[in-house]
Amino acid sequence: AGARSRPLAAAQFMVDVGIIGTLTYFLGPQSVLAYFYFAVVIGAAVVTGYREALWTATAAAAAVLTVGAVYYLGGSKLPWTEGALRTAFEEKAGALAARVFFFSTGLYALAILAGRFSEEISRIRILNDEILQNMAGGVIAVDREGAVAFANPQLSMMMGLKPPAQIVGRKIGDVLPAEV
Repeated sequence: AGARSRPLAAAQFMVDVGIIGTLTYFLGPQSVLAYFYFAVVIGAAVVTGYREALWTATAAAAAVLTVGAVYYLGGSKLPWTEGALRTAFEEKAGALAARVFFFSTGLYALAILAGRFSEEISRIRILNDEILQNMAGGVIAVDREGAVAFANPQLSMMMGLKPPAQIVGRKIGDVLPAEV
């Protein structure tokens, strides 16, 4: 994500954590919805990076703890939770602590691994772009619709074409000379 969209994306991930936490409250801490936190953490790692993924994992862990503690302390008297999935874990503090610990550990491990994976993908993309931009031969890539998706500067010099920024997005027939 660009520098300007990063705070907006981070805010969106926090809103997602809040929505999942609210739905988990209504449906019960053991509902499948709690596992959507993992998808949000992966999204944060891919879109905003390693640090924001850790913050998202922290918010998700806090939401898991909060919902679990509310169920533990509130018992069966909680409002709007008549249809919630209840299990024995809400009755035992040790079970609650173990669930929160292991769930949070999984969130943090996922944030770290997804963050590293995202950084590695970015590094490889930059390396590939550098190789293509700086190779001695001319390179052109065309998408399925016949539009130029990539062209390096050497192609423009070799073929006497416009600079790559002016070629990308145009139809290949409009870019290359008719004899080619």
